[in-house]
Amino acid sequence: MVETVSIFFDILFVFKKVLDFSFKTLLTDSRYMKSAKYRKRISQKGFSPIIIIVIAFVVLLGGVFLYSVSKNPAVQKQVELQKSLKSVSQDIPKGNPNWDKAQELFGQIRGEQNPDKVKQIDAQIVVELKKVLDEQPNNPRVWYELGSAYSWVSLLEPKLAEEGLKAEKKAEELDPTNTVYINAVGDQLILMGNYDEAILQFQKTLRLTPNSGYANLSLCNAYKGAKVYDSAREHCQEAIDIFTSENKNGEYDSQVLEAKKAMADILK
Repeated sequence: MVETVSIFFDILFVFKKVLDFSFKTLLTDSRYMKSAKYRKRISQKGFSPIIIIVIAFVVLLGGVFLYSVSKNPAVQKQVELQKSLKSVSQDIPKGNPNWDKAQELFGQIRGEQNPDKVKQIDAQIVVELKKVLDEQPNNPRVWYELGSAYSWVSLLEPKLAEEGLKAEKKAEELDPTNTVYINAVGDQLILMGNYDEAILQFQKTLRLTPNSGYANLSLCNAYKGAKVYDSAREHCQEAIDIFTSENKNGEYDSQVLEAKKAMADILK
């Protein structure tokens, strides 16, 4: 962004010079401007050539500034993040009864404490989502949700963790620049104890969205699991800084606390 501002002020300086020249020309030729010949010329041809030049330069100024902003890496990364979130929302199979039933069951499982009941509800979710995939096999959002369903019970049924990873990877395969799906694969790898692979996965996210507090926090946990403590501290601190800077109204209080706890665990 510093480069963009610098370019903007350089353009403003040139613009000022053009205006100074234009007004100087107008003032030194004021007698001609007051003449009947000049007024007749303007009435026949429209704007003064000087005014046209100024207007054209203003348009050029705006175009150059917008172009420089669009090419700024920070802006591009933010656009990538927004595209990922929008894509996840657009992929929802609206009006599909099996999808709707799966979402209803997800609501039930979140508040369930009985392990046997959790497994029962989760199995129903998997059945409903697979029916959706029969109709929409290339919908990454459905694969993502299927991976989430397997993750719910992966601690109770470890063999399902691999199924969850396969589903999350399929979502990423179908939408490879979507950071939501990339992170889901990384989170699943951490749950499975595959810390080296998880580190590589979250590094993909940081290349797309370097200011992601969630990716930095996940990288902190992955490096901690891999016993690379210096890097773990670095990314924990980065997560704390990012969440704190965005925590204007307290919406990231829990994330700040989680990052600080992760940091404290490393320092022990």
